[in-house]
Amino acid sequence: MRTPKITQPSKLILLLVFAFTLFSCNDSEDDSQPYITAPPTKGKVLIVGAGASGLQAGKMLKDEGYDVSIMEASDKIGGRLRKNTTLADMDLDMGAETIYGNTSDAFQLATNYGQNLNEDTMQPEYWYNNQMYKGDETLAPRDLKEIINYIYNGHGQTNQSFEDWADQEGMDSSYDELIEALANMYGGSAEHVSVPAELQESLKSTTNDQKFRLRDKTMYDLVNDHLAPYLEENIKLNAPVSKIDYTGDKVYVTAGQNIYDVDKVIVTVPIKVLQNEYIQFVPPMGDGKKAAINNIGMEECIKVFIKFNENFFEDNMIVGGRDGSMYYDATHGKDTDDAVIGVQVTGKNAAELSALDEDHMVQRLLAELDAMYDGKATQTYSGQYVMQDWGKEEFVQGAFSYEKANTGNLRETLAAPIAKKVYFAGEATNLNGNKGTVSGALESGVREANRVMADFE
Repeated sequence: MRTPKITQPSKLILLLVFAFTLFSCNDSEDDSQPYITAPPTKGKVLIVGAGASGLQAGKMLKDEGYDVSIMEASDKIGGRLRKNTTLADMDLDMGAETIYGNTSDAFQLATNYGQNLNEDTMQPEYWYNNQMYKGDETLAPRDLKEIINYIYNGHGQTNQSFEDWADQEGMDSSYDELIEALANMYGGSAEHVSVPAELQESLKSTTNDQKFRLRDKTMYDLVNDHLAPYLEENIKLNAPVSKIDYTGDKVYVTAGQNIYDVDKVIVTVPIKVLQNEYIQFVPPMGDGKKAAINNIGMEECIKVFIKFNENFFEDNMIVGGRDGSMYYDATHGKDTDDAVIGVQVTGKNAAELSALDEDHMVQRLLAELDAMYDGKATQTYSGQYVMQDWGKEEFVQGAFSYEKANTGNLRETLAAPIAKKVYFAGEATNLNGNKGTVSGALESGVREANRVMADFE
């Protein structure tokens, strides 16, 4: 669900679908659970999660003649993609809403299906000490310019958190809110995010720094309209996977009340779900894989859209709020006559806000906007808003992955398959510098679908 960076049909093979349920005894499982199997094809692959990466991998494998099943724990597809259709005269992305780079997988998917794209040209301004500054403003305080330079250039050690760097540089406490808000842009808290590690990771990307927004669609529509329709009969909702047993030649996957007998499994769940051990792996994963899972960052995230009667913030993006880490014009690049501000908060700021009731939370955001815009927020507030608290979504539990201090090459370890039977995809496994993005998720789905097909040969 990445937000703007501060700086980036194939032939459909028609398959006759057979399905039947065989109830039998299984020495390693509860006899009360039905045992699901299907007629042979090129091979049977089960995908855990119907987000962008799972759907991409599923479509590729199905197109090539594999028997694909997709188990989605929640009651809807899309993962961290979701939309609202009621607040404004345009649909709103409650999750990711930006496409990075005109060579990225998300950009190609959008253009292949004729979607209208507008370039996102918003540039951040920084709220510090009750005043607004641009990044290149000569009158900005010296330390503020040093912080912005650090964000762009990331000098320092990858084993140092943003907070530790600020302490080392002698930044006084007046910069704490801005530093925390800037860390939130990466998806986490200043005490954990490593800016040099983030920039080092981004250098792996071959996409450019252009940003795009879908003019009259959402990112959710992108996968729902152009990937999901090919997989409608393959997706099972409300089917949380609780166990993956890859002990023998086959893999036995417990999903809901059923046990599925397959050849290979692709796990695409958010890193936080793996950290909280929602899925039992038999035999247990090795220590290196566990360390990779537990040391990649992902924290809480709240996204809010507030509707106003006047667009007093046209094309603005502001970073540095205490309550709203980032405020931005949600109508930028969109086909709309409404006035809507988007707010995204991650890390400990999101955790604090999440403890409040929604009305109290919105009032705090309005008060902060009033300080920035001379009271215009309260004066023009329509009384309408929508909110998505991703930390409270049981099968998501946060925003997107980020680089902690000392993350190192953990993403390579996370992405490595186990015994040519269990594979891992999702934005956190992206190895091309595009983690935290829809493009990164799509790329990982392509990578693992290709790896699975190669391992069947």
